Amino acid sequence: MQGTNGSAAFCPTVMAQVVVLVVVTLAYALASAAVAAHHAGEKGAPAVLARIRPTTLLWELPFLGALVFLWAWCARGLYSGGIASLRANTLVILIAGIVCLPRLHLSSILARRIPTHRQAACHTTATIVLLALCEEASRAALEVPWNDAWLDIAPQFVAIEATIIGLALLALYFLFQRRGAGVALGVGFMLFVGIAQYFVFLFKDANITPADLQALGTAAEVSGGYVYVITPAVVQAFAFAAAGIACAAYLMPPAPQALTQGGHVPAHAEGARRGGVRAWLAHAASVPAVRRGALGLAFVVALVLFVTVPGYGADFGVSLNHWNSLYSTSLQGFFPCFVKEFQARLIPVPEGYTEKAAKAAEKSLVKRYRKTLGSSASTSAGTARKAAEKQFEDTKPSVVVIMNESFSDLSVYKAIAEAGYAGPNYVKSGTTDAILRGDSYASIFGGGTCNSEFEALCGVNLHYLGSNKYPYTQWDFTNVDCMPRQFERLGYQTTAIHPNLGTNWDRERVYRQMGFDKFLTIDDFDGAETYHNGYVSDRATYQRVLDVLASSNKPQFIHDVTMQNHGPFTTGTIPSKDRTNFSPAGATSLDNSKLNEYLACATESDHAIEWFIGELRKLDRPVVVLFFGDHQPKPASPYATIGYEGEPSITTAERMFHSSYFMWANYDVAGDEQAGQTLDEPISALGDELMYRIGAPLSARQKASLASQLDLPVLSLIGYKDASGKWHAYGDDEPLASPDSTEGSDAATHADSLMGYVNYLEFGSIVN
Repeated sequence: MQGTNGSAAFCPTVMAQVVVLVVVTLAYALASAAVAAHHAGEKGAPAVLARIRPTTLLWELPFLGALVFLWAWCARGLYSGGIASLRANTLVILIAGIVCLPRLHLSSILARRIPTHRQAACHTTATIVLLALCEEASRAALEVPWNDAWLDIAPQFVAIEATIIGLALLALYFLFQRRGAGVALGVGFMLFVGIAQYFVFLFKDANITPADLQALGTAAEVSGGYVYVITPAVVQAFAFAAAGIACAAYLMPPAPQALTQGGHVPAHAEGARRGGVRAWLAHAASVPAVRRGALGLAFVVALVLFVTVPGYGADFGVSLNHWNSLYSTSLQGFFPCFVKEFQARLIPVPEGYTEKAAKAAEKSLVKRYRKTLGSSASTSAGTARKAAEKQFEDTKPSVVVIMNESFSDLSVYKAIAEAGYAGPNYVKSGTTDAILRGDSYASIFGGGTCNSEFEALCGVNLHYLGSNKYPYTQWDFTNVDCMPRQFERLGYQTTAIHPNLGTNWDRERVYRQMGFDKFLTIDDFDGAETYHNGYVSDRATYQRVLDVLASSNKPQFIHDVTMQNHGPFTTGTIPSKDRTNFSPAGATSLDNSKLNEYLACATESDHAIEWFIGELRKLDRPVVVLFFGDHQPKPASPYATIGYEGEPSITTAERMFHSSYFMWANYDVAGDEQAGQTLDEPISALGDELMYRIGAPLSARQKASLASQLDLPVLSLIGYKDASGKWHAYGDDEPLASPDSTEGSDAATHADSLMGYVNYLEFGSIVN
């Protein structure tokens, strides 16, 4: 999305409203102060200035801040709409600010005109109406920036979101002693969340999840290169928030009433002075500030109970589409879906799970592995495995696992292929001597790199953990079996490489817990070659892999997470000689521009891995490489449906949630033809498959997983492909069935339930 080229021309319009608000505010503040000084018989400028109410000025700051913010965004060319909508919404902000000015005078006038015996009821009614308006303004400010369908949200979900926001505002209202400042802060916070959600939608085509809050450091680190364009909807959200804050300004406690008459001290107050807990509590309860604070805390408790006790799926009917959670959120509202995801933060326990049953499931799959794939099996696979095991024991080859940022073959999209793009040449067609190659299926799209990394290193598919989880940021890996720990036990030196901050996705902690001896971060790439947006190039990381290999004759396990192809793809930093100019039909010029910047990156990655493989061919030591892309880039999204109108959603998702991989060795792997065999794999199976092919020792979980692939060859968070090649979508929030209940089902479903037990035994029960 781009800003309006002439949006800087809108600055005078917004600045004029800033000036009007400042002038009107100062004029009103001075006039009110002058009247007050006159009534008090005070004269002179000092007396007038002393009578200016600070709250009059403070209440104008939100409106002034909003207008200045919008002026600055227009000045930078970061507003994408027209002048009419901008003028209308900024006018609302201006009017809301002016409406706040006479709040005390209007309240005083109304108090004088309403009979004393009706003041309490009128005040209560006005408070309820104002709080309701604040709640609706908050909900609009939250939804409008990113959700075009916010008016179509079903009433039951509107009620859920309104209740959450309403309880929060009530808590703030009473905690701030029935003054509107707390409510105004609540309205402002809802606007902040709405804008944050808009930018997450803009950059990732996703919604904010509870797991994102645990990855704020990583988000901040990679956010610098993005262009923060705002739309008329964002400006409209500012207007809604301004209206809500104006309503909050009129929330004031009723006129103070004398608590005692004639100087008489209440009996309970006198008793409190003499002592006694009951008397002290009675006295405390008679203090308005204490009562209000207690009510505020009561509403906090009510809010906590409302988001934790009911099951938002089972009780309220909130459901999530795992491959397009943004769609679910737009139709059900931000907070219902956010809370639904929060309630699912733990790994779900499969139906009927017991440790004994899980061990039995694992044992049955391991038994099948031995009969079909193990070295004792009387099959061709068993014979090959037996030879590979002996070779591995004798040679101990070094192992390099490369997870290449956003690498994928976008020629799978009809529009892109028809525009002339044929895909990454070397990875697609040049790896003819690979052990294996093909499509690798991911559980993520456009972001969430650490989840693919987790799947590859730990062998656990995200399907078995549930949606919207970031394992690296959530769990302790000290007791989790994983590739680096397995190779460490075999006497390998273990090194992780990532040319960015080590704190991203909490990798420093996770890598240490996984058993890595060393972690090379951006601090170890000073002066390294860069390619895109200042990111360290793939080639520079591969050179570092070669350096690590050259540093010791001991067998090495090296895990390289590249950075070159990270978004955004609007930087214009691609060298002119490498730029592409594909123009797929049906997409906007901006979409095609982002696509071409990405394709240039992917092409350079293709060249770099070809160079690296060439360097490994020269080495006089055995090295095996696993190369895969973590996910497709966000610029692929517009092309996912062009030319595929009316197809099933699982077909669209299957095309979006996969990348490319290959396994290659610079030596003759015993029992393997190394003829570029093609086999589609889930990313979660790549590490297990690599260790199987080269003869490395396998854990019980790995053997069980390999056996399950005979019936369940590919799966991810979105669905699975059975042995016949047919794809099946997983149902929203579908629980993991027990193996007993799937005994008579198709083979893929039964294998899935068996692995549900195995993965909970080997991972879920350890970290939950």
